[in-house]
Amino acid sequence: ADWPEAARLAELRSPLIMSLDAQQVQGSLDVIRSIVARNDAIFADAQTTQVELQAEYTAAMRRASAANQYQKAAQL
Repeated sequence: ADWPEAARLAELRSPLIMSLDAQQVQGSLDVIRSIVARNDAIFADAQTTQVELQAEYTAAMRRASAANQYQKAAQL
């Protein structure tokens, strides 16, 4: 749910990619591994947030439906 942090990490990734040098194989591999690890962390957080948002949406829709049914019953 920390989208500004995700954007910040994505901004950090671009300079890292641009710094890769074919002459520094080990250093390049380390940078790539770091990028992959950050991407994995962002993806995992996004999946967790998606599940949480879906649950919140479902609960809100149930509450709205219950309120609607209550209103209909009150009008009878």
